[in-house]
Amino acid sequence: MRARAEASAQLTAARAALKANDTKGAAVGVQRALTGLIGNWSGVSPAGMTSSDASEAAAKFGASSESRAEITRLLESIEAAHYGALAGMEAAKLVDAAEKLIPKLQKEMESSR
Repeated sequence: MRARAEASAQLTAARAALKANDTKGAAVGVQRALTGLIGNWSGVSPAGMTSSDASEAAAKFGASSESRAEITRLLESIEAAHYGALAGMEAAKLVDAAEKLIPKLQKEMESSR
């Protein structure tokens, strides 16, 4: 499925950015992975998708309240990082969390189809 492949590619890019000490690039990769996956599933453009937009769209496709809370937490962290520095440790945690969340989210959304 295209959405899964694109999310995986964005997470790979985020992990590569981390290795290059590019914390902003890592955060952007996580953001694109999440919003792209949700956008592809919901038919909503991922461009400009806020954390609440993403959570709302994911809810319509069977994402659990736990997954939606994690989506919101990750995307709000990334949004906040745009206005300040993001430490390498924080960026690594974002990537790790997204790598756990995305497969779970895919399963939840696929089971609702």
